[in-house]
Amino acid sequence: MNQKLKKGLINYFSRVATLEELKALAQFIARQPDDHDFREFVRINYLIDAIMIDFDTEKEKKLILKKIKQQQRGIRKKKLLSFIRNAAVFVFVLVFGYSYYFDGFPFIQRPPVERKISIQPGTDKAILTLADETEVVLGQGAKLKQAGISLQGKQLVYNTLVANKKQQFNYLTIPRGGQFHVQLADGTNVWLNSESRLKYPVSFKKGQTRIVELVYGEAYFEVAPGSENQGNAFRVITGLQEIDVLGTAFNIKAYKDQKAITSTLVEGTIRLTVADTETILNPKEQIIFSTEDENVNLKKVTNLFDEIAWREGYFSFSQQRLSVIMETLSRWYDMEYHFVQHEKKDLRFTGILDRENDINKLLNYLQLTGEIKFKIHEKTITIE
Repeated sequence: MNQKLKKGLINYFSRVATLEELKALAQFIARQPDDHDFREFVRINYLIDAIMIDFDTEKEKKLILKKIKQQQRGIRKKKLLSFIRNAAVFVFVLVFGYSYYFDGFPFIQRPPVERKISIQPGTDKAILTLADETEVVLGQGAKLKQAGISLQGKQLVYNTLVANKKQQFNYLTIPRGGQFHVQLADGTNVWLNSESRLKYPVSFKKGQTRIVELVYGEAYFEVAPGSENQGNAFRVITGLQEIDVLGTAFNIKAYKDQKAITSTLVEGTIRLTVADTETILNPKEQIIFSTEDENVNLKKVTNLFDEIAWREGYFSFSQQRLSVIMETLSRWYDMEYHFVQHEKKDLRFTGILDRENDINKLLNYLQLTGEIKFKIHEKTITIE
């Protein structure tokens, strides 16, 4: 399955697929001897959960589980129970209720459901700290009057080409429940996730390495090539770790409450240096650097989308522990959470979530597995 079809599949489950994407997916399925290979692709790569579907009644939920059992005849009972527990519900069996077919491809349509939103999803917002320590709040309706810097929609753009004699630095800080996009003076694009901070020069000096620092948090970089910047290299510093970029796209995760820095290469090549040890990364490779013992672990990424889904407006989890999922959600929704039973932290779930959904909807999807229940009080979620 090529990248276009994969994107169409993701858009389909998020209910934003175009007519062309639906046609392409329908034609792809029609070319298969049967739909087993396609369903296996979905199960292995995405394991599309009940997460993409609303259930209005307990009766509807039972119908779904009945369909699953019918689809899984011949599978050992133990494996079936594991399958249901992980809520790997295929849209292809959901042809009743509010479904209809387009050229043989089911497209789920459901009437809007009124929900009381207690915890709002994050938005595009940030705090820009200028060289003189002046702070500017960025977000909807914000205005910025600063030479060489402009706000273009949800993007902060630097167009200062000539550096001052004394290099000046700005900070872009993203609070919990926020995200923002900045284009640096060299043309490099950086997307910052919730609870992140980036330090960077207002302009880069000719003949010197372009250096920025991810102080903490998560950032996705699309680095402008050196050929467009007098051949100057690009370097990202994160704690004790340094990444030298050779024209590329990559993701760095270095949250303050985590004991590791995770660097994932999407395309191009990067050289990562820790304690005088250099490691070259190729696409779809990841380095996990332990900040406790300075151990470096290089591994191949089996599902790259999991690492960069936030940049595309999604959460994506593959057999991820519930404690990690809740921590990820807490940053975006700016909320607190509490486990009544600590063993529930180790439950694993798989699925793709739209970051624009309200928190009630996401939690309801997880509750459908029958393993957990959630209670919300103000900005605190209790997991029972």
